[in-house]
Amino acid sequence: MLFVSCFGAQAQDETCPEGTVQYIVAITVDYYGSETGFYINENPDMIQYDGVNDPISNLGPIVYSIPAGTYPNLIQGQTFFEEVCLTNGCYSFSIYDTWGDGMGFTNGSYQLLVGDSVVLFGGGNFGAWDSQVFCVDSAIEILPVLGCTDSSACNYYPGATEDDGSCLFPGSPCAHENPLITNAVFNENCFCEGSIIYGCTDSLAMNYNPEAAVSDGQCYYTPGCTEILACNYNPLADFDDGSCEFLSCLVVGCMDIYANNYNPEANTPNLNFCMYHEPSFVIVQNCKQIMIINTTPETLIEGPGVWFNWSFGDDSPSFMSSQDTIIHAYGNGTYTISLDYAQGYSLQSTSLVVDVNDFESIPIISFENEMIVCDQFADLYSWYCNGNLILETEENYLTLDSSIEGYYMCSLFRDGGCTATSNELMVTSVKEESLISTVQVYPTCITDFFTIDNYTGFVSVFDSFGKQVLSQYVYEKTLVEFSSFASGMYFVQTGAETKKILKR
Repeated sequence: MLFVSCFGAQAQDETCPEGTVQYIVAITVDYYGSETGFYINENPDMIQYDGVNDPISNLGPIVYSIPAGTYPNLIQGQTFFEEVCLTNGCYSFSIYDTWGDGMGFTNGSYQLLVGDSVVLFGGGNFGAWDSQVFCVDSAIEILPVLGCTDSSACNYYPGATEDDGSCLFPGSPCAHENPLITNAVFNENCFCEGSIIYGCTDSLAMNYNPEAAVSDGQCYYTPGCTEILACNYNPLADFDDGSCEFLSCLVVGCMDIYANNYNPEANTPNLNFCMYHEPSFVIVQNCKQIMIINTTPETLIEGPGVWFNWSFGDDSPSFMSSQDTIIHAYGNGTYTISLDYAQGYSLQSTSLVVDVNDFESIPIISFENEMIVCDQFADLYSWYCNGNLILETEENYLTLDSSIEGYYMCSLFRDGGCTATSNELMVTSVKEESLISTVQVYPTCITDFFTIDNYTGFVSVFDSFGKQVLSQYVYEKTLVEFSSFASGMYFVQTGAETKKILKR
C-alpha cells in the first residue's frame, strides 16, 4: 500500500531543535520483530517504490534509520516509538523485512504520526519492502496532543504534548487480547498478563464459580460419601461431603474358607478367630497309586492353616495342596510326604517316607506242560513271540502247540500303574524247553565293560532296587559298554538266568 501525505507539523515541539518538527514512528512488531527495520530518506521528487527494486538506491540521503535486529522476537503486539526531528521538505518512509514476508506473522503494523494526526500507516504481508512518501510544512498550527507523558509508564506516548492522566504502570489493569483471560495487569516489562480461571460454570451446581471463564468439567450436584469401603458409601454421590464412617458395618471374623469356623459375612480378618482341627493322616498304597486319608480328630486348634506338601526328590518338583485327601500316581522311587499345620501360633510338621516300585521282583516265565507260565500276579498279561504281540489275557499262562517256536516274553500290568517285563524264554519245541543255560557273563567285577558269551537274544540289566537300567539285543559273544552307570551291584538277566556283576 502506498500513501502520500502533506500533513505538516506546524508548531515547534520542545524536544526538537528550532526549525524542525517532531515526528513519531510507531512500530508494532509481529512474532519475529528482529526481522523488521526502516529508513527515512530525503525525497524532493517524491519517487514511489515500485514494489520490486530497492527504494533506498533511488532516494536521497538517509536522515533516520532503525536497522533489523533492533527489536526482539517473541513479543508480538508490543509497540516501539521512535522520535524523529525533520525540517520542511518531502521524505520517503521505507520499511523492510529480512525474511521477505512482511509483518504478517501475528499482525504487525507501523504508523508515522505528528501531533494527533496519522501521517501514514501500513503493515501486514507487504513482502520484503514497503515505501510511502510524505512532506513536512512547519507553517501550519496544530492542536495539543493529549496522552501519557510519563516515560516510565507502560503507555507512554512520546508524541503527546499534554498529559491526560491516562498513564498505566506495572500492576495496572489492562485489556488482554484473549477474552478468556481475566484480571490481567501489566507486568514489570509492561506486558499485559493474566490467567484463565477454570472452574464450574454451571450455576445449578454446588461448586459453581461465577468468576470461571472456562469449565473444568468438575461440577458437583450430589453430596455424600464417595469412599467405596465406607459403611455409608453412596454410589450416586459425585462430591464427598466428609460424612464417611467405617465402624457401623465392621464384621470381624475368620475369613479362611478352610477353617472350621469360617464366617462368610466377615469383612475384617483376624487370625485369632480361625479354628482348625489338629491334622493327622494315614497312607494307603496301591502299587504306584498313593492315597492320603485325613484322620484329623474333632479337637480344634488356632492358627493360619493346614496343607499337604509332597517332596518328590531331585527329579520332580514339589506339590502343595490344602485338600484333606490327595491321590497321585508316581514312578518308581522313594518319596517324602510332609504335612504342615498350625498349632496355636507355632508351625508344626510331620512326614512319612513312601517307597514306590512296580513289582517286588523280576517276573519269571517258564515252560510247563506245553504252556508258558508267569510266576507273578498281574491284572493283565501281554504275551510276545519274537517281539510281536500275540495275546493279551488276564491269565498268567500261554498255551502253545507244536507249530509255535521262538523267543517268548511277557509284559505285566497291575491296577495302580505298575508295569514289569519278564525274562526272554526260547522255545524250540512244545515237548521240551530249551533254555540258554550255558551263558557266560565276565568279568564279574567291572569298570567300563563286561562280556556276554554263548547267548543270542535280549539282555536286561537291573539295579539293586529292581529298576531296569539297560536292555540290549546280543548275538553269541557281545561286549557291553557299562561305563556311564553308577557304582554298585547289578543283575544281568539272559533268558531264565540271572548273573551278578559289581560295578566299581
